[in-house]
Amino acid sequence: MFLTDREVGEVFGIGRATVWRWLDCGKLPQPVRLSGKCTRWRVSDIENFAATAT
Repeated sequence: MFLTDREVGEVFGIGRATVWRWLDCGKLPQPVRLSGKCTRWRVSDIENFAATAT
């Protein structure tokens, strides 16, 4: 299962732009590119990251 940038933002209470800023700064796990313009995060990656970030 995968999450969009909007859904990742909802998990952390941030906006879509902040999701991409956090990714650029190395604060989020790398997403998976499903096609040319389709980038998603694995639910398990975000859950693991959230569990270790607190």
